[in-house]
Amino acid sequence: MENTVNKNYLKDYFKIAGIPLIIALIVEIGAFFVDYTSYTVWGANALIFIYLTTLLKYKYKKKLEETIAWVLITGLILGLGVAIMRISLEYKAYLIFNILAEPALFAAIGALVASFLYLILPIKNKNINNGRKEVTHGRK
Repeated sequence: MENTVNKNYLKDYFKIAGIPLIIALIVEIGAFFVDYTSYTVWGANALIFIYLTTLLKYKYKKKLEETIAWVLITGLILGLGVAIMRISLEYKAYLIFNILAEPALFAAIGALVASFLYLILPIKNKNINNGRKEVTHGRK
């Protein structure tokens, strides 16, 4: 059996997750210069992860594993961007360790948010008929 790989995976990823990723990076950069609290920044990141999870589950019909992978990759890219920004703006030698720590932390939190949210969100069933029972009038 042949293993087929979607060659447009990177294109699809940036088509779906590009805008939320850019918004999250802008929030991180803005937070660095305005001195927001870390709770504000993590709240914004959590909203991005929540938005991406719901988008992948409902609009693009992705499975749990795919959704976690997409959000994990988004966390890795976001964490790497934040680490590079901090190293380039603060010029402290110990921040080099953030190259490993930030992406791992963002990816782990993104994966946790995605897996938890995916499992608690209801499954949309198109056979519900707007909450009304279908009347069959004795016919099956």
